[in-house]
Amino acid sequence: MEEEIPLTGVEGRKSSKPRREGRKKRSKKKIRKEEETDNLNNSSASNVGAKSDVDNEDRIKNDISDIKSKKKDVNMIKEERRKRRERREAREAKEEQVEEDIPREERELQIQASKEVIGVFVHECELLKMDFFISHPVVKVSLVDGRTGKLLQKTDPHRRVTSYYEDEKVFGILPIMTQPFDFRLRKSVIPKWEELLLFNDDFTKVFEQNQNVVMFFEILDFVSMAAASENYRRYKEKGGWYKIAWAFLKIRENEWRTKRFGERVRLQLYKPPVSATDGEGDISDIWKCWKSDKRKYPCTLWVTVESILPPTSSEPTLRSMVPTQPELGFQTSSIAAEVNSPKEDQHKISWSRFPGQSCKVPNSCLLELSSGPRGCSALAFSLDGRLMAAGIANQTTSFIRIYDVPSGILVTELSEVYGLIYQISFHQDGLMVAAVGDGVVPVWDTSSWKIIDKLSHPSYIYSAVFYPKNSSIIGTAGFDRVIRLWAKGLDRTQEDSFAVIQELSGHNSLINCILFEPDGHFLFSGDKTGLIKLWEQTQLGFESSTDSFAPLNKHRNWVFKREYNVADPVCRLSLHPGGRRLLLHRINPTAPLVMLDLRNGSFMQTYPDIQTFRVPAASCITPCGSWVIGGSNSGYAVVWNTDTGIKQHVYTDLPYESPVSAVEFHPMDHYMVVSSSQPNSKILFFSYDKDLDTPRNEDHQVLSTPRDETQKSRYPFKQVARMISDGYVSGEDKRPPVDLQDIVEKLNNALRECKQKKNFSLEDEFMDDKHQNEENENSNIIVKTS
Repeated sequence: MEEEIPLTGVEGRKSSKPRREGRKKRSKKKIRKEEETDNLNNSSASNVGAKSDVDNEDRIKNDISDIKSKKKDVNMIKEERRKRRERREAREAKEEQVEEDIPREERELQIQASKEVIGVFVHECELLKMDFFISHPVVKVSLVDGRTGKLLQKTDPHRRVTSYYEDEKVFGILPIMTQPFDFRLRKSVIPKWEELLLFNDDFTKVFEQNQNVVMFFEILDFVSMAAASENYRRYKEKGGWYKIAWAFLKIRENEWRTKRFGERVRLQLYKPPVSATDGEGDISDIWKCWKSDKRKYPCTLWVTVESILPPTSSEPTLRSMVPTQPELGFQTSSIAAEVNSPKEDQHKISWSRFPGQSCKVPNSCLLELSSGPRGCSALAFSLDGRLMAAGIANQTTSFIRIYDVPSGILVTELSEVYGLIYQISFHQDGLMVAAVGDGVVPVWDTSSWKIIDKLSHPSYIYSAVFYPKNSSIIGTAGFDRVIRLWAKGLDRTQEDSFAVIQELSGHNSLINCILFEPDGHFLFSGDKTGLIKLWEQTQLGFESSTDSFAPLNKHRNWVFKREYNVADPVCRLSLHPGGRRLLLHRINPTAPLVMLDLRNGSFMQTYPDIQTFRVPAASCITPCGSWVIGGSNSGYAVVWNTDTGIKQHVYTDLPYESPVSAVEFHPMDHYMVVSSSQPNSKILFFSYDKDLDTPRNEDHQVLSTPRDETQKSRYPFKQVARMISDGYVSGEDKRPPVDLQDIVEKLNNALRECKQKKNFSLEDEFMDDKHQNEENENSNIIVKTS
């Protein structure tokens, strides 16, 4: 292989020439390309400039259009906002209209949802000063503006703050009181209320936004009827309280708002002002004492103020304890619609007797209602005073007539029952029960007058009454010597049916009557042997407002506590409104009515001048407790003063020849109704007429209704003669069968009537007989001497 030699010299020069030519060609091509490129650049620059001019024009046009569109958008936004505002206003107006249509209860729940309310827990205080006027103190709590002394205003006028039945026209937060602490019932002289009071208003708005809230705590007690009547003349309705002491709590400092809420606080008590001018919703006297001088009372009060959630459960109870809780037994009367009374008077009637006023003795016969072939055996008024029930006795059956009060129009006539009706009882929940001799106790619903249940017994039933605080409990007693307590709702399949929950035994003879105390803590029973038993309820009712949310305990246990022996058969019991006295109606020919002191078991007062030989017995105590009314087996009735036993009025014009079977006094007005077991006799409805009320004088201490002289004497001579011949034995002592004083009075009246009819003096007749006898004796003497 030959080695390649590089070109040098001439040959080398010859070989480099074509390279230079190629380089020139390449440079020309490059120059030509550069020129073409420059031309292209020049042309593109001119195009770009033209395009930029076009773009500027378009941009200016777009800016102008944007300005117009922006103005248009602003107008559209304003229009949209206006429409939105109108829609919102229309929606709010619609919601307000819907709220008006929504029931107040639902609206109240919506308002109070997820908001804390004011809770005031009243605990206790130390021993109060010895005072005979203090027996059941209460604590009254008020929220006041410290600057003006007026009650705080509600944050929402549609909200119930203190009462479930609070009207929307009430703008202030009304005071709330605790339940009374009864020294006798609790067996303690140191008051311990331990009760939670709820002010259903927003806690934040009341306390945290108001720097002048002052809470006043007043310890009060009820005054006696005499003191209330005396104070009413001076202070009207403002004098019904006896002031004991007061305390205040000013919630202003930051410490309270951060630490002290929810803590137990001890408050100093102060003596109350001397005057008694404060009324409902006004505590000006306490506020003035707080602003000026305060006189210390030797005692303190323990309270707690905190924010709490409103109760989720607001089941109806017997007594509404919080503003969101309705009451049982609240019903609208529909009786007037049935008896065709005027429309404006269908749901409301004004009674002539004011609350707390003493009852007047009825002196005028207002109505006369018919009875049956065996008269009328039982009478009863409803608790609201609008109805009167009369047990009409046929030969073998009985039925009840319902009358409207005070018109006397027959509302309805209930179906017949077998046997005699011994007692009729109403309850405020709209139920009525009757004790029937065939052993079946029917229970009626007063709204429809249908029988909801029949309580069957193995023997005759002489007494049937409702438990005062709950219509679902009924007590019955009769011939088999057993007291039965019935409860409703134990059977889930039949909610309105009653079943026996307890039987009380201990009587050795048939039970004529039973009676519940108004508070429901005690039960009285009286039998044929004169034994009265007192039964106590082991579980008391509601102790505080928080307990009232729990359902009622239907399985209440009753235990024997005490007994009283009065020797004579007891046929009727009536409890005095004071709670410490019991009126007994016994089978006794001289003094059947006596007042028993429940504390020591002694007779406090005797009410004579009537006779009772057999049941049924007619007697009662007026609602005010001032008068005792008793019916005699001789066909008349007498009214006595409860405390003194002095006769006030004698109803001598009753058209009865048989015993008075029933007498009842109206719970709301000055009305009284009397009936008899006389066949087809009249049921007399008496009222009080001020024009016929004459003052008592010294010559006639007892007022009586005028006697119709055309009527024959109605004294039961045959009955008295039968009692004398048979003899009357009560216990171990034999007592005279009749009241001799009554017989003497009736004989004197008969002699006066005879004297008025014949128009001659008994003394003249006696003198004429004496002269005639002397003449006869003289003539005899003359004949003998001759």
